Amino acid sequence: SAEPAGVARGHPNLRGLSKMFGRSPYAFCQAEISVSLVSKSSGNPARYKNDGPRFSQAQTLKLTEGEAYVLTLAISGDGAPQLVGADLGSKPIHLDHASRNKVSGDWIADNVRPTPDGRRDELLLTVHCITQDGVKRSALFPLQVKVYANATSPRRALFGGEALGELRLEMGWDGAHPYSPIARTNTRFKFSRMPQHTSRASSTGSLMQLSSRRPSAASDDSGSLAELASAAA
Repeated sequence: SAEPAGVARGHPNLRGLSKMFGRSPYAFCQAEISVSLVSKSSGNPARYKNDGPRFSQAQTLKLTEGEAYVLTLAISGDGAPQLVGADLGSKPIHLDHASRNKVSGDWIADNVRPTPDGRRDELLLTVHCITQDGVKRSALFPLQVKVYANATSPRRALFGGEALGELRLEMGWDGAHPYSPIARTNTRFKFSRMPQHTSRASSTGSLMQLSSRRPSAASDDSGSLAELASAAA
């Protein structure tokens, strides 16, 4: 059936979002946001774990309490959106603009606490952008995370699961309603892992850093290898 007059088809890669939310009788706009998170000290990407149906989301982002990360955001979509800000865990991130649609900034995980074993926490990522009509809109993405205490994270957070290549998020809004600043979001986040050769190189670098930074007894080393062989819970 024909679409109502004035309905935007939206970004070709994001039509699934409009199907989920339904068409606006005016102008449904969509954008895709890619997120990467890298340890500032080691340069290694954050890791994530495939949890399947155990929790509300299928993937869990693994973080270290107190660790400094570099967060990079990129956006593309209808209305030529421009990234102007972001908060992670209700903590504003000072962003440096690499270009109109790509920014990066530092975030220190000092506003989170270790997650008990067998549980997952929610960390809210809020992305602020300005679209071509001059309206500032915000999208809220509840990320499922497990935070490891700094004393245990070198083994469990750095090696369990997969190295995060990027996290892809989707937002949508009605372009005909500028007074609705909160955008709708698709909570089916898309995790993609770092290419295998890059991931292996990063893991090797992390292991060398840990060996030089934290000398330990042979029994401690054998425990590390055992944990490396299985994904941390």
